[in-house]
Amino acid sequence: MAGIKLPKPIADLIAKIETHSYHAYAVGTCVFSLLRGETPQEYDIVANADYNRLLAIFDDNSPRFYSDSCDKKRGEITVRVKGAVVTVSPYRKGFDKDGHAVYSDALRDELARREFTFQAIAYNPDKGFKDPYHGGLCIHNVPPPDYAPDPDDLDNVFEPWVEVCAIGEDGFGLDDKQRIAEKIPDHAFERNPLAILSSLRYAAKGGFKISEATGKAVFGYLQLLTDKVNVGLTVPEKQVVWEAITDIITGRKAAAVVSECRNVIAAVIPEFEAITEFQTRDGVYAEDLTTHTAAALSAAAPDKILRLALFFSKLGYPDTFAICGGHPEEISYFGAEERAKIYAARIMRRFGAEKLYARYSLEEMYELITQNGCRELFANLRVPSKSIKKSDFRANVKRLFKKYSADELRLRARYCCAEEKAKGDETAYNVYKRILDETDDIMRSGECYNRQMLVVGIPDILARGLAISDAQADIVLDWLLDLVLETPALNVRSRLLQIAERTIRANTAAQSLEFRPDMKYTQPLDTP
Repeated sequence: MAGIKLPKPIADLIAKIETHSYHAYAVGTCVFSLLRGETPQEYDIVANADYNRLLAIFDDNSPRFYSDSCDKKRGEITVRVKGAVVTVSPYRKGFDKDGHAVYSDALRDELARREFTFQAIAYNPDKGFKDPYHGGLCIHNVPPPDYAPDPDDLDNVFEPWVEVCAIGEDGFGLDDKQRIAEKIPDHAFERNPLAILSSLRYAAKGGFKISEATGKAVFGYLQLLTDKVNVGLTVPEKQVVWEAITDIITGRKAAAVVSECRNVIAAVIPEFEAITEFQTRDGVYAEDLTTHTAAALSAAAPDKILRLALFFSKLGYPDTFAICGGHPEEISYFGAEERAKIYAARIMRRFGAEKLYARYSLEEMYELITQNGCRELFANLRVPSKSIKKSDFRANVKRLFKKYSADELRLRARYCCAEEKAKGDETAYNVYKRILDETDDIMRSGECYNRQMLVVGIPDILARGLAISDAQADIVLDWLLDLVLETPALNVRSRLLQIAERTIRANTAAQSLEFRPDMKYTQPLDTP
């Protein structure tokens, strides 16, 4: 295992504890991060001193520290040093049912209570590493000796990775006597079934691979996870589950985890079970709905609201499946999107997740799920894009800005892109991709796409006598905007006023100032 160098304030803090004849180690995620070449912002330090002795050591206010009631319950002291926050605690082997720390005299117990072996590494600048569960062997920062990259395969490049091995995986399938005899700790999934979700969380992140033994344990202990959810989760546990679910579906490897571990997700979100093997039988979705959902997640940008909408969007299909008129080929899923929205809201409330998002973001997600403002919004653009002139297509995209901002349009186009790519409908995908590209290009170009960007306003129209009220001026401006959307070069003050004036005077309906949206200007565009 390659050596690491602790930041000086952290090394000084360990030395401060050891000047009182105790042993102290940096442990957990901070050591793992340093081994990976990363810079942690938080550190955990453990020592073979009891809680009161550690309080006394830091009672000289250098460095500053604080300890509230929650820290005392868990046996933790938060110490602030330059550039990091450090949690100092005695050796612990776990927590009782009330959340109070259970202390130990052995560093091995402190490491054994963690979930995965790469988290169970301790380090002291003088004593080196303590790695009783071989977590260091799970960290692969360099290629193996026999690695030979293929110069013709640009994707065949070594990437550092970590093997996810649960603490106690060597004891999976052994009875208690065998475990004790071989000094194997209880399996992490047996102690805390929610750790199963943590393993999936790492796997979805990318750069992590679940070991074969831990993969078997995921499903071997799955019933424990199901039982825990059925009994009822505490508020902190609900938060842990929700964070795990959102990290899984927004991860780089979300598709593989959702598809391969669908039963695990269904254990914590029972509504998901109905789509794990469900096929729509209408030919729209070639695979079962879980496989389609996984493919859509893979095709989408890692935006949390976007991926949550894709994750929830098919939950209503099994409930609304119906055969029309007794003909097996006539299938209906009427109300499937609305049912999915109901399920999504129920799931969000169950985990207390609604309060984590702004109301606007939740409304965006629910609108995506019900597909309002998506397929309907883009209906006039869904004909094969090659059959529409580029200028007309671009103008139609600009017209969408009357209702939605650029970010809102992008979100909806990305949702449709992911859905169509998952279905394998290349024609529809290309249309939505073109909408997305045009939106980006319009924003970069600075072209006019709304009333605020027109170079003329209501005062200009009224001053020229082209309308006698603000309401009529609004009609004129809307018409002028439509012209500019199709021909951006017209957005010049003198030209727009000239077009409006000549058109109104040439139109008999305009004599009564009843402006028609279909009026055409009667002079050439190049009229000075």
